[in-house]
Amino acid sequence: MKLLLDTHTFLWFINGSPQLSADAKNLLESEVDLLLNRDPFDRLLVAQAIVEKVSIVSVDVVFDSYTVNRIW
Repeated sequence: MKLLLDTHTFLWFINGSPQLSADAKNLLESEVDLLLNRDPFDRLLVAQAIVEKVSIVSVDVVFDSYTVNRIW
């Protein structure tokens, strides 16, 4: 399932805020792939690689968990 998150929902989720409902938290935990890696710079690289349709050149195997091509 693809999800579109409002900014506050995303922030509450990544920060573990109690303001996020239990249902929303459970859904996000079961569906969201993009948070496999909590490093914000890696997530930015993944997002840019997806948008630009380019490969990531890195030794870091964490990128293999995403739908991007990693070259090393």
